[in-house]
Amino acid sequence: MSGLASDDKRGAAVRGIRYSDAEGRLRGAMAIDLVENGDGFRFTLKIRHLAAVTAEALAALWHFALSHDLVDTVTADLRPVDDPLPWLVADQRAVEQTVHDHGWLRILDVPAFFAARTCRAPLDVTLRVTDPLGFAEGTWRLRAAAGEHAEATTTDAASDLTLGVDALSALSVGGVSAVRLHAAGRIQGPADAAAALDDALRPERAPTLGLWY
Repeated sequence: MSGLASDDKRGAAVRGIRYSDAEGRLRGAMAIDLVENGDGFRFTLKIRHLAAVTAEALAALWHFALSHDLVDTVTADLRPVDDPLPWLVADQRAVEQTVHDHGWLRILDVPAFFAARTCRAPLDVTLRVTDPLGFAEGTWRLRAAAGEHAEATTTDAASDLTLGVDALSALSVGGVSAVRLHAAGRIQGPADAAAALDDALRPERAPTLGLWY
């Protein structure tokens, strides 16, 4: 991304931009590559990497890219689906976003997964999970306090919600809403139980995988 790889034919063209706050602390960085469009001395600015730890740094780096002289188009790959860029510009129609698959998750061990998963809201729900391979199959009671990891234990009690391991895996890092899956029939049970599950598993930011592997 920095252009330092020996086989990077455009490595010498890569430039780095950093953002520091008022105290001089590094809060964001960006690697860019300017590619000339034909012979008209107009350019496409390709963002190879953009990382920021504060909203102020992210907005400043986007501003640098979008206001760069002689640039007609700015492109960036591997940005999160909830990137604030469309709301940072005056004309949202000038921003084109293409969503594509990048990572796949499949839960194998339900208790281990939820023991490592922080819940945003209190949770006490019983899930019936179906799994054609049997790994996640069972009825699980999930309990958690707000801000804490959840405990998943097997139970013989009646389930509040029924879903497949594919739906549970999609929910695992918050990439889709439980309410949306419920509306699609991928989760069966009362709507309020689906909403409670959604409240607990919804992340502050949409999950994103910022590197190819």
